[in-house]
Order: sequence, then structure tokens, then C-alpha cells
Amino acid sequence: MLFGKDDTSLRDARHQLLLKKSMLDGILEDSKSLKTRLNTRDRVKLDEYLASMRDYERRIQRMEIWLDKPKAEIAEASISVDATSANMQDYVRAFYDLIFHAFQTDSTRVVTHMLGIEGGGSKSDHFPEALGLRPHHALSHRKGSNFKDWGLWDKFMNENFAYFLDRLSNAEEGDGSVLDRSLIMYGCSTSKTHLARNYPLILAGGKQLGIKHGQFRQFDESQVRLADMYVSMMNAVGVETQQFGDSTRSLDELFQA
Repeated sequence: MLFGKDDTSLRDARHQLLLKKSMLDGILEDSKSLKTRLNTRDRVKLDEYLASMRDYERRIQRMEIWLDKPKAEIAEASISVDATSANMQDYVRAFYDLIFHAFQTDSTRVVTHMLGIEGGGSKSDHFPEALGLRPHHALSHRKGSNFKDWGLWDKFMNENFAYFLDRLSNAEEGDGSVLDRSLIMYGCSTSKTHLARNYPLILAGGKQLGIKHGQFRQFDESQVRLADMYVSMMNAVGVETQQFGDSTRSLDELFQA
């Protein structure tokens, strides 16, 4: 939790861990007698299963250590918890502040954030109206002079993304910053009306993870998949991955030689 400690939640979490540990101990104990009654092929299968159980055991041990680790307390006043879309800047930054504090306190190491759905007919479709612009869906479909309005909306969104990166950059961690040790991918799921390829994306941070900064890369859509970037990102943070989704390779071009 970001805002103070909750003893009840800690007790519940500890109880859940004890239950999982008890179940795991029972499985490992039963496997000893079972193994003596299996043929060679089934023993191999059992060994594979037990290997995954031991990995699960290590995860439980890490969770136990984490449970007792003191966390920095975050004052609610540091986040606009009552922000609404009537003031878009406060609203957008409230989410970025929550993510920043979650990273800063090591409450989580993975975050997915979507400001709102990209189609029409939702509350988020009206967000640009707070800046005096047309609804988001209308902005994305109109052409010609409307590009100026689209540019204003993009400018607003990118300024707030920069605010988030600045916060991460100014937060010290070890011999660098939180940003140096994070990979932040920013963008959207369409490059043109209903066109799900050639995504415009920003990959920020990761200085200490091998990211080569100061690049503008345009990849051949017939050769490179978005999932290739996901594979590259996972390997950069130590999650060894050969393939994800429709990936075909790792984007080594994004990293230092």
C-alpha cells in the first residue's frame, strides 16, 4: 500500500502465505511416496512438475521477505486523489503520480496504464473537450485543418508524459535514478484510422539496462512486429524470453552494442 500501513491486510496476507506454504509442503511430501510407484516416463513428468513447485516455493519465500520489508509512507497530499477530468492536467498527473510512487516505494515493478478507451462513446472520449477541442474520436477521424487540434492534444499528452519521466529521473536509486532502471513504453494501438500497424511509440528510460538513447527508428512493418519490442524489453529486465506472441526476433538495434 502507498498510504500508510494496514495491520489487518498484513495479517491476511501472512495467513494466505502460510496456507500456500502448507499446501506446497503437502504436495512435496506426497510426491516422495508417489515417485517410488511410477515408471521411468512418469517419473520424468513428475520431476518436471516438482521443478515448477520448487520454483513456486522460492516465490513464496521471496514474498515472505517482502511482507516484512518496511515501505516508505506516502502522504495523500502528494497526489490529487480527488482530481476529475474537468481539470485534465490534474487528472492525468494524478495517475502518473500514483505510478511514480508505486515505483519509488517498490510496491510494484510492473504497471500498465491506459488513460481511457480509444473508441467513441465513452467518458474518455470527451477528455479533449476540457481543452476546448472536439471529442477524441472526432479528432482522430477528421482531416485537414483538424490536424492542428490533434497536435494540441498530442502536445498536452506528451507534456504530461514528460512530467512523469522527470519525476522518475529526479528520484535517486543506487548510482542512478528510478528512470535509469525502468523501461517505459508510451504510445497507442493505432497509427491511422483503424490501422493496427506502424505504431508510433516512445521507449524511455533504461539507461542502466542497455537502452541506446537519442534514436528515431522506423522499422519495416513486413519484417518487424510490436511483439519483438516486448521480447527485447523482457530480456533487458532479466526475464529471459525467446518468443512472445507473433515475435520473430529481438530488436537489438535499440540497445548498446
